[in-house]
Amino acid sequence: NLEGYFYLGYIKFMMNDYASSEDYYKRGLQIDPEDERILNNLAETQRLAGKHLDAVETLRALVNITPEPLVWFRIGNLYVDVSYTYEAIDAFENALELDEDFERAHYRLGLILFDNGYFREAIPHLEYVAQRHPEDDLINRRLTTAYLRTNQLDQAIANYRAQIQRDPQNVTAYLNLAGSYRTLERNSEALSTLNDLRAIQPNNPTVYVRLSDVKLAMNNLNGAEQDANRAISLDDTLYEPYMLLSQIFQVRGYNKYEEFIALEEQARNAYGREADRLVSERDSARNEANQLFTTARQHLDRAENKTGEPSVLRDIAARKQLLNQLIEETRRTFFD
Repeated sequence: NLEGYFYLGYIKFMMNDYASSEDYYKRGLQIDPEDERILNNLAETQRLAGKHLDAVETLRALVNITPEPLVWFRIGNLYVDVSYTYEAIDAFENALELDEDFERAHYRLGLILFDNGYFREAIPHLEYVAQRHPEDDLINRRLTTAYLRTNQLDQAIANYRAQIQRDPQNVTAYLNLAGSYRTLERNSEALSTLNDLRAIQPNNPTVYVRLSDVKLAMNNLNGAEQDANRAISLDDTLYEPYMLLSQIFQVRGYNKYEEFIALEEQARNAYGREADRLVSERDSARNEANQLFTTARQHLDRAENKTGEPSVLRDIAARKQLLNQLIEETRRTFFD
C-alpha cells in the first residue's frame, strides 16, 4: 500500500540505498501521483544519487500541486549544480514571485546574475541582502562592483553619505561607503570612513576585517595583521580574517623571496668570505620566505574550514596552488 512504499523508500534512503529508495517511492506514486511527501523525498533521493535533472522533474510535479517558493528554490539550486544558468535564474525568480522576501533566493539570484555579467539585474537582489547583512563581505564587494560596472558608483557614494548624515549610527551605510571607496582605490577615504565607524562600533568584527583589507592595500602589513587578529578575537567563525592573514604573510614571503633572488645573484659572482656571507644570508632569506609562505597556506586552511561558499572555496583552491608552488620553490636553491 501507499504508506508501506513510503516507509520502505524512507528506510532505504536512510541506508543510502538510493536506487531501492527511488524504486519504492515510484511505486507509491503509481498509487497516488500527487503524494507530496513521496515527491519531496524522491527528489532528495534523486539529488543524492546524482540524478539532478530527474530531481528537477520530480520537484516540478510537486510545485504544480502546491506552488511553494522553497520548492522553486530547490529547483534553482539543482540547475546551478548542473550549470543550467538561465533555468536557475528562472527558478529563483519564480520563488521570489511567490515570496518577495525570500532572502536565500535573493542571495542566490544576486550572485548568479553577477557571476554571469548581469550587473544591473543583480543590484536589487544584492542590495536586499546587503541591507540585512552588512557584515557579508562577499555580497557587499559584489554590490559595489556591480555599481561600478553600471556607472552608478558615484551616485551610490552620494547616497551613502546622505544616509550617514541622516543617521550617524547607520552601520550599513558606513560599510558600503568604505567599500565603494575601496573599489575606486580611494583607500585613505575608506580608512577614514572605517575609523569613524570603529568609533561607534568598537566591537564589530566586520569593521576590523575591512580595516585590515584597506591597510593591506596600503602596504601597512603590521596594521593589517593586527586588525585581522582583532576580528578573529571578536568572532572566530569568520573566514575573511584568515584570508587576509594569508595574504599578509604571502606578501611578506614575496618580500623575502625577492631578497633571496637578489642574494642568489650576488653569491654567484662573489668569492671567499664574501661568498660565504652571501650564501648564509641567501639561505636565511630562503628559509624565512618558505616559513612565511607555509604560514600563509595554513591560514588558508583555516579559512577553508569556516566557509562553504563555492566562489570563496574556488579562490582558496587557486591561492593554495600558487602557495604550494612558492613553498616548493623556496625549498631549494641553484646550489642544492
